[in-house]
Amino acid sequence: MLALSLRFPGGRFHATPWGRHVNEGAVEWPPSPWRLLRSLVAAWKRTAADADPAVVTRALSALSASPPEFLLPPAAVGHTRHFMPDGKAVRGGSKGRDKVFDTFVAFCPRDPLIVVWPGVTLARRELDVMRRIVRALPSLGRMESWCEAQVMESSPGWRTAADLRSDPALARHTTGVPGRATSDDEDTARVLVPEPFPATPPVGRGHLLTIDTGTLRERGRRIDPPGARWIAYRLPTDALEPRARPVRPPRIAHVARYALDARPLPPLTATVAAAEAFRRNLQRVFVRIADGATSRCFSGHDADGVPLEGHRHARFLPTDEEGFGRITHVTVVAAEPFGDSEIEALETLDQEPLHLREGVDIRMMLLGLTDLLGAVEKHSGIFGRARVWASVTPFVLSRHPRRGRDEPEDQVRLELHHLGLPEPDKIATQDRRRDISARYPTWNQFRRWRRRGPAPAITTGYGFRIDFPEEVEGPLALGYGSHFGLGLFAPLEKGRATVPTAVKGALIEAPAS
Repeated sequence: MLALSLRFPGGRFHATPWGRHVNEGAVEWPPSPWRLLRSLVAAWKRTAADADPAVVTRALSALSASPPEFLLPPAAVGHTRHFMPDGKAVRGGSKGRDKVFDTFVAFCPRDPLIVVWPGVTLARRELDVMRRIVRALPSLGRMESWCEAQVMESSPGWRTAADLRSDPALARHTTGVPGRATSDDEDTARVLVPEPFPATPPVGRGHLLTIDTGTLRERGRRIDPPGARWIAYRLPTDALEPRARPVRPPRIAHVARYALDARPLPPLTATVAAAEAFRRNLQRVFVRIADGATSRCFSGHDADGVPLEGHRHARFLPTDEEGFGRITHVTVVAAEPFGDSEIEALETLDQEPLHLREGVDIRMMLLGLTDLLGAVEKHSGIFGRARVWASVTPFVLSRHPRRGRDEPEDQVRLELHHLGLPEPDKIATQDRRRDISARYPTWNQFRRWRRRGPAPAITTGYGFRIDFPEEVEGPLALGYGSHFGLGLFAPLEKGRATVPTAVKGALIEAPAS
């Protein structure tokens, strides 16, 4: 069995059925396999063009051999209405307007839509290339239908889509299988599927999966596309009816990630100031939600004001993920999971803009919540796995060095030991301007002290490259102010320490709608 899991971060699927006008208010549900295979071909051509066409064609041919089954999340139909200029002049010299209906299927962004081919088993090469193409799928349907897709790992007991409902997270999903309705509790949906096509020749120009739809309709004058057929799917009558969601079990989340929006964005040298302002906003929101209580995780203190030990409370890590020396994202990460009230505060924080200097409001957008394992497995930026790590922000000493016996490298080793990390093979001093980028400031151009809280032992900033004997998981932040973005390290890639731009699917769970 082969299964694809499709998540839609926007919580909407926009697609007009073939042969219907957009203003009819019709919506395609479930998504047609014909549309899905064409989208996979487009993702292949755009992002994985180096893949062997023969291998890709064999995989797609296997998917076309039989119609898939669907596991559909609880959903409802919605629409918006808006006007678009039609380019035609009307009386008075103004332009005409066309009223357009945008109909879509709405569902929870966390609920996946699963497509299952019960009788399909791909060889290793075909499965590897399918995983690569599916991960690169940006959307399904219209471009508003942002999509995060992956090939599901099968279990021995899985044979059909119904078998997947044994997972409690999928218990409320409904099945869509080929066939006509057989009772009053079922409806019949008309779905477009591709005709089976051979594994040779490779998919190329002129193939049914690559023909432009405008060419089919305008030049070919075809009502139905060639190489495709309509079949009936059996769905429950309430497949598109709103249903009350049950109370979910507590979510486990250790990481929250935000994107910043301002003109201009704050400079990377203001890392500490941005982190402190972010934490102030978050604590203010939490106090409002928790009726005056404070959060140990966010504050770093217990109820009596005594600082916590062990670095298990939240770190606030501003990062530059565009490479221009400006803070573009803030990540909150804690070793212990956030509580319910803390999650609620994190989800509503984007209503409170940051204020670093008068007259500039920095807006925030929550990108998602996840656990540590999910963040690390995505290999995204500071959450990657690597043997070699390099400074992104300056390392500042947390205690006074002993003259002649205590070098900054020794404090780095001590910090690593306290975190339970392996003894590094090598620690080398790193000159920011020479080793990374001339666009970036030097270490001592950063602000290296907190406005509130203890002062550093000395204010000099250092940069290091750390070589470990084995791969180490991020995030890695050491020294004074490590909970506020100082002493942050990133995996060293091709001789340059970078925090890469956000990768699609970096978080496995989108914020609640």
